[in-house]
Amino acid sequence: MANENLDNIDMLRLKLDERRIVQDKELKLKELEFQKTQSLKPQWAAPVFVALLGGGLGLIGNYSNNQQALQVEKEKQKGTIVIEAIKTGDPTAAAKNLVFLSNAELIMLSPEQKAKLVGIAGKDPIPVLPQAGTTGFAMDIEAAAFNAIIEGKLEEAKVLFGKAYTAYPTLHNVDEIFSKVLSKDRVNSYIQADGTKKAEIQRQVAQEILKTYSWGLPDATKEKLKSIAKNK
Repeated sequence: MANENLDNIDMLRLKLDERRIVQDKELKLKELEFQKTQSLKPQWAAPVFVALLGGGLGLIGNYSNNQQALQVEKEKQKGTIVIEAIKTGDPTAAAKNLVFLSNAELIMLSPEQKAKLVGIAGKDPIPVLPQAGTTGFAMDIEAAAFNAIIEGKLEEAKVLFGKAYTAYPTLHNVDEIFSKVLSKDRVNSYIQADGTKKAEIQRQVAQEILKTYSWGLPDATKEKLKSIAKNK
């Protein structure tokens, strides 16, 4: 009887062990399946992923800002290239340079602009460098033009400012003085005026130059213009 009970207990223990083994195996399989499922899901909430995502967005923002800065710098460089291209003292040479730069895709011209320039320079022009000494030559003419204003020779001054502009278009304010201060109407009025009216027009010219176009003026020239501007 006792042996029979022991046998029953052993049998029960064996069955329990077998069940535990089966349950452990099932739990292991479920655990492996769960891990496999999780590994296939994107880890959006993982701290490392969030940090990487934030860093990536920061890099994208920096890249966008850098690209905008580079674009602005490119536009500035294009403007500089255009200015340098026309520093020849010769409209035909300037047209050649602009067409050459457009052909090289260094600047963008509208079809209408390019057609006009090609009409002057041809389709495949050779670029023309500014003439040596152009700046100094233009500044000498500019100085003579200011002296002509001081001496009351406005017609001569206008001609000289026009020559200075042709020699070096971006020199100081030669363009504005030629076209605005010494306009054709003002110079014609000066030529036809009597002594008192001439002095008034000369004073207006001096005042306008000192107020708006004095950049690059030598001190001596500025003082002489101030003297004329105060005369009544």
